[in-house]
Amino acid sequence: MKFAKLLIAAAVLGASGYAVADDEDQTSTYASQLCTLVASEKSNDSVDNYVQKLETLTARSQPPHAMNNVPFDKEQAGEVAQGWVSLSDEDKKLARSNNQQCQQMIMEQAQPSD
Repeated sequence: MKFAKLLIAAAVLGASGYAVADDEDQTSTYASQLCTLVASEKSNDSVDNYVQKLETLTARSQPPHAMNNVPFDKEQAGEVAQGWVSLSDEDKKLARSNNQQCQQMIMEQAQPSD
């Protein structure tokens, strides 16, 4: 009986760990996609417009016949877009020229405050 409870607890903890990892992976994916989008832009857009662009890009990148399509998470995408919008103009200029640095800056801004 104790073994069964331990097994269930381990499964629940493992699943919650995967959920956190999936959230981080998805946030990272949205940051990468957003950096690709903004690299060619000269002006800034609103959070809502960036979320819409990310949703469109995500839908296009997933084939309709794929079995493991990840649903678009507007809340996470909004956090990523807000991370971009909150950067200074100087940081945005730098980020537009360096995709890796762009992702890092957005991820730092998009991290939820505890």
